[in-house]
Amino acid sequence: HTHTTLGELAMQLVHPRKVIPQRGVESLEQSDWVFVELAQTKDYIKRRYGVDVEDESEEFPEIRGEGKTNSDNMVTQVIVYYRNKDGGIGLFSWVNDTIVEDLEDYQARVQKYCPKCDLMVSGNSTECPYCGYKGLQDKQEDYYELDEDIVLYDENGQEYKRIPALTVETDEFGEPVQEPELNSDGLPVYDIKTDQMGQPAIDPFTGFPVMQQRMQPKMVKTKIPYYKPDIFPLIMRKNVSIDGKFLGNSDIDFIKDQQNEINKYLTKAAEKTLKGGSLTVIPSKLKVENTDEEMKLVRFNTPAEAEGIRVYNLQADFSGDMEMAERHYQFARETIGITDSFQGRRDSTATSGKAKEFSAAQAAGRFESKKTMKRAAYADLYEAMFKFILAYADEPREFRSVDKLGNDVYSLFNKYDFLEQDEAGEWYWNDRFMFSTDNTGNLSQNREALWQETRSNFESGAFGNPQDINVLIMYWTMMKEMHYPIAGTVLQNLQQQKEQQEQMMAQQQAMMAQQQAQAMAQPGMVPPGQPVM
Repeated sequence: HTHTTLGELAMQLVHPRKVIPQRGVESLEQSDWVFVELAQTKDYIKRRYGVDVEDESEEFPEIRGEGKTNSDNMVTQVIVYYRNKDGGIGLFSWVNDTIVEDLEDYQARVQKYCPKCDLMVSGNSTECPYCGYKGLQDKQEDYYELDEDIVLYDENGQEYKRIPALTVETDEFGEPVQEPELNSDGLPVYDIKTDQMGQPAIDPFTGFPVMQQRMQPKMVKTKIPYYKPDIFPLIMRKNVSIDGKFLGNSDIDFIKDQQNEINKYLTKAAEKTLKGGSLTVIPSKLKVENTDEEMKLVRFNTPAEAEGIRVYNLQADFSGDMEMAERHYQFARETIGITDSFQGRRDSTATSGKAKEFSAAQAAGRFESKKTMKRAAYADLYEAMFKFILAYADEPREFRSVDKLGNDVYSLFNKYDFLEQDEAGEWYWNDRFMFSTDNTGNLSQNREALWQETRSNFESGAFGNPQDINVLIMYWTMMKEMHYPIAGTVLQNLQQQKEQQEQMMAQQQAMMAQQQAQAMAQPGMVPPGQPVM
């Protein structure tokens, strides 16, 4: 809840070690259930669910990281999402042996209900505002009724869609249900019955016209179904998709053998280095002070005793170990497609800047699978965001977009834009959309090259005359879309200059028109610009 809205999106990153998938399935869509383990504080559980877990201990502290031990103020919350019998999503959550939440259809709309008044209670009230009853209950609602027409307007204030609050009730055959028409006093309204010729029908026994009750279609409040996403609230991002694995494959799986060998050789080289040292050889009769001082005094009797002092360095050769470690490192890099140019290191194979750029591009191409999986994960995320907003965000929400000229446009997302009616008159939510991401959206690696290419096209006149202010606005609009620094400020100044130029031209034209009108009003005067006869 906020001050003006009900229902907001909240996202959280979850490490794969905290997710326990169903055995044998390869995707969330095929799963019947999935477990999630989260480390939560005891106060959070109390505040969020109203359940006291102060006496509970932390069941799985390792999900917070390797080497973590039990914490007095932390607990492990286990959540299982499962498919219920109707195909919806259910939720069951617990901490040790304490049940935290149990919702068979947790994505359905649940309202507070007063069983005494038989009315719904909105907001965060704990008692009925009509009768004061405090035993409110939760009740699942599949539909809600409109109290007034819903009217949608475009940016120009024109109505483009109307959802009426009242509709005609139909029977099981689709025919309108009729009911007696009542006057202002609540009494039935009668009309004189006519025959086939349009003449009043006369009762042969009384001689009076036959009266019949006036009927009208029965109007009822329009029922709108609550939308339910019916999807698991988890988005899985795989590194590389592989058949038979729920989480796909990772680079570590490919190079773990090389990494183990590298660790062995580096450990061996470090052991040789640490066990090496030096030996000092002195004559047996020569006395040396055994202290930790830097400058030690050595007393000898003859120069021959001084010449007898020798130092021997004992250092094993570990060049072979380092060479083998480097070879395995190169094997690992080639396995996952990383080159020196891609890492920004010195590359002897690339003899020019263009060759280095091509080498980096080739290495980046090997990561296309990872980029594709990343874009697919974000597309799934955007689809889930759309469905959850459609289900729980009742009020219109503002959002920002960019028009063709690169200007920021602020619009409203209204869920009723996606409410449609079928031929039978039933209302339903249209969520059949394809979601994707822009492949060129992330230009962080090639941004400078795009700036340079765009600048070259501008200077060569590909956009038109570089001195034309319209061409300048077009150029800086493109630079703004490519996130060039201060491009937005320059574009705004150019647009202000264009507006000033247009105002000056309009004033000049108005002055010229006024001069011509004055000249035409005076006899013998020649209007400006006209030849003198």
